[in-house]
Amino acid sequence: MFKNCFFLILLFFSFTTKAENIIKIGAMADVTGPSARIGNDCQRGYELAFNTYSSEGKVGSHTVKIIYGDNQNEVKTGLNEFKRIVEYEGANAIITTRSHISMAINPLSLQKKIPILGIASHPKFTKQNNYAFRFIASAKKDGSTLAKSIFDKGSKKVAIVTLVDDSFLATSESFSEEFKSLGGVITDSIELLPTEMDFKSLIAKLQIKKPDGIFINLGIVQLPHFIKKVKESLKNISIFSNFLINTVDVKNDLGYLANDIPYTESEIGGSNFINLYQTQFKNESPSQISYSCFVAMGATLQAIQSIQEETEYTPDSLYQALKKQNKILVPDGSIEMFEQEANFNSVVYILKNGIREKY
Repeated sequence: MFKNCFFLILLFFSFTTKAENIIKIGAMADVTGPSARIGNDCQRGYELAFNTYSSEGKVGSHTVKIIYGDNQNEVKTGLNEFKRIVEYEGANAIITTRSHISMAINPLSLQKKIPILGIASHPKFTKQNNYAFRFIASAKKDGSTLAKSIFDKGSKKVAIVTLVDDSFLATSESFSEEFKSLGGVITDSIELLPTEMDFKSLIAKLQIKKPDGIFINLGIVQLPHFIKKVKESLKNISIFSNFLINTVDVKNDLGYLANDIPYTESEIGGSNFINLYQTQFKNESPSQISYSCFVAMGATLQAIQSIQEETEYTPDSLYQALKKQNKILVPDGSIEMFEQEANFNSVVYILKNGIREKY
């Protein structure tokens, strides 16, 4: 029944009664660079949402144009792309991946009164800017969810290894706080720069401290290499990780070594979304990032739809419409919005031969 209602909604979106208005939406992702596969997942989410919630580029009485950008997972590039998309292209809102880029853009978004919809888990993202909206589970929720789950499963003494990155550090901090509040012990909390690839001294330190487990909260380049080293040198230790373990590159690199490692990830829609995604993108499976980007773009287009009866569209109209949203329609139901954050559930999963299962 919902499927029928959903497609009736889509038909309604294509109905036009007023003079044409053109609204430009910026859509950034890291589509080149070392994490390009994640960025391309996001871009597919943008494209699918645009095709789902618009009809030949029309949403209600408005023509909507998507201005794509590549932040390359670098702050300087992200800032330059924001300026290009907003100042030169005239975008009325911008969606972007990556916490460090979203946090860097936040002051510009506030200054120019341009809504930023971030696939950004940094806990301060929506606190520092009234124009910021979050569309992924927060780092605080991810960290605390994993800590509670593994404590309940029997791990009581854990080391943490974290990439020096605001979002990763915030997740590890939340993990540590929750784990200690439950009565667990953090034996070490070690930070690694993105360029560090020699893990010998770190492994030796962990061998001395003998934790029950290690929360390996590293980026896509370091993560598989560090997991391999731990598997080689610390035979009887449990490993916990982040959502990057469920990315294609990391799974291909680790193979069977990725099996049975608990990690947190937002829920990825339901069967209707997955079918929609795989119909448009053959031989591809959606990820946490593709779903988050789909929802962020969908929220923007639904906000535009809600202001179609206004006499004259203004940039502030979109911001006000986004603020008023209390839920986002998605193919499998809806996602609630609360205090400018989409209420994604953070769930602990493990991988079994590349397929994720609830832990």
